[in-house]
Amino acid sequence: MIVGVGVGQLDKVKKIHAYYSGFPQKGTQAYNNPLKYKFTWNTGIAFYLPFLSPDLRGKAKILRGGEVVEVDMASGPGNPELIRFPEPIGELEAIFADWPREAIKQLGLKDVEEAWEKALRLPGHCQRWTILRDLHLLDYEPVTISGKKVAPRDVLIEIGNKYLQYEKGEGNALAIRVEVIGEKNGKPTEYSYQMMDFYDPIADVTAMGRTTAFPCSIAAQMIARGEIERGVVHPSKIGRNPSTRKIFFEELAKRNITVRESVTTMIA
Repeated sequence: MIVGVGVGQLDKVKKIHAYYSGFPQKGTQAYNNPLKYKFTWNTGIAFYLPFLSPDLRGKAKILRGGEVVEVDMASGPGNPELIRFPEPIGELEAIFADWPREAIKQLGLKDVEEAWEKALRLPGHCQRWTILRDLHLLDYEPVTISGKKVAPRDVLIEIGNKYLQYEKGEGNALAIRVEVIGEKNGKPTEYSYQMMDFYDPIADVTAMGRTTAFPCSIAAQMIARGEIERGVVHPSKIGRNPSTRKIFFEELAKRNITVRESVTTMIA
């Protein structure tokens, strides 16, 4: 959705960078767990989805130099990337997850040279999960315990379901940053969008719950009112359309979720 908003402001799009994810909120019991990480999703599902998984073993596909390339999720020069948000979030690590191929396709963008998505984690995340990986606790290959074959990864998943799920009252936070870079009126221009959200203790709803369920509810209501066409409509198109994005983000603001926009224009 936010990518579509940025694309709609530019005459030509060359780069799209998206950062997003949820993590324990500072000063909470969840934040103080040894891994500084908890799951808002079923642990087993999370381990098999690149944008959710804390496992750093795999590769991610991104767009670089106009070509789709594979990169290590969290290793290599400058990776993980350190990125800073205002407090109470502060510094985070960003690791490669994917690239917004479907948004680029649906918006008919032809000149994009670079595009990627990165998952956000608390500082030290890569180091902590690298230790688990190097201890083979993330392995698929079974080991024999008391005569039974068990995959270490499956044990970790079950432990995660028991001990790494958010308990009632535990806070979590979520951050999003999207950078859409290109040209406007013949000048190099960047539109940047940033959002932060936090656990709602009154309603007992996580930041992840707020920022996934509310947008779905708003879009469903817009469809019911005839403000969004029926059928399969990619979210980026809703963001690009001035009338639908106005309604959508106004409704989001009513739920205390605000996306802040900033514009940088380079003058020769």
